[in-house]
Amino acid sequence: MKKWLCKLVVVLAVAGSASAADRALDYAAEDAAVSAIKAFKKSGVVSGAIAMLPLEGDRDNLYPVIRAELSRYPALYSFYVRDDADWNKLLSEVEFGERKGDVMNAESIQKFGSVEGVDALLYGSVREATAQNGDAVVRLTLTLADVETGKQIWTGNVDGEYTQMKYPQGNRLTATVNAAKAGKAEFDAAKAGFGEVDIYFVPAVAGGVDYTDFIRTEFVKATGGNIQFFADLGELKGRRMAMSLARDFGEGNVSVPELANLMKQLEGLGYVASGGKDVSAAPVRKKALLLARFGGMEEVKDINLTNVDLNLQLVRLEDGNQLWGANVSGSAVDVKGFLPLVKKNWKFVLIVGAAVIILGMFLKAVSRPR
Repeated sequence: MKKWLCKLVVVLAVAGSASAADRALDYAAEDAAVSAIKAFKKSGVVSGAIAMLPLEGDRDNLYPVIRAELSRYPALYSFYVRDDADWNKLLSEVEFGERKGDVMNAESIQKFGSVEGVDALLYGSVREATAQNGDAVVRLTLTLADVETGKQIWTGNVDGEYTQMKYPQGNRLTATVNAAKAGKAEFDAAKAGFGEVDIYFVPAVAGGVDYTDFIRTEFVKATGGNIQFFADLGELKGRRMAMSLARDFGEGNVSVPELANLMKQLEGLGYVASGGKDVSAAPVRKKALLLARFGGMEEVKDINLTNVDLNLQLVRLEDGNQLWGANVSGSAVDVKGFLPLVKKNWKFVLIVGAAVIILGMFLKAVSRPR
């Protein structure tokens, strides 16, 4: 009985590990899809409806995950996701008869022009898909081609990654919260001049650590009147895009106007309705993004002291223009950190303590009425 129980535990542990690896790969595949969207935008790609072919070397069945994520941003690019008879017939022909590696000739590409609603074809291969210790990387080579001419519109390599998010603890958490409190005080002093505004938090991530909830909690406290806070962008339908852009912003790889322009395409912000319809002409209230970027984090280990510098910006979603900004700092010290220092320098501490006592007695004596 015990042997069977042990075997069952091992089987369940292996299954759980495999499931976690699959989820990590899926998340990395979604990030790769977002990287493709950003690459299209950066290259100025203009296209009608795009259909995607299954990927060569896709041993982990990432194709449906990538295609689903690509279709989440209809305001940026429209993707054909129907699996009708005509599509499946052509797909079968190309997959098993005319495709060599990740290369397709113009004649094969043009065949997809017969499928109503398809203007361009996205195809390619999986170069790498690995998962380890809860983290994952997916690397793709993709090509976008026009179905009418068969010519390539864009080609390139895109990568996606997923890292298990960690949360701050100890001094780092306390120092960040103290910096957020300082920022909130400056925000409250200026908010009367913002007008009616709805504010969304861009995820605040640094070094694989997620500080969003802790910063947001301080800003949401006792806020009302003309200001309305909403959940962070990571909780919208375009979560993967929001997280990717937040990472880019934290690393200084995207400008504020670029970030705002892409963020406002996410469904659920009141600018873009489901299906990609633009409803941004006259939003009822101003909408803004609250951005937090770490300017520095200094740790003095001898005394367990942590200093955090935080750059905060409130920018209009419409055009990326800044409504408010502040550079704030927060510190935290763990009293236990002093104990090793005291033990190591007890003679010095004793002398300083005695000097302080003597000085206090002297000042008290000279200030006594005569």
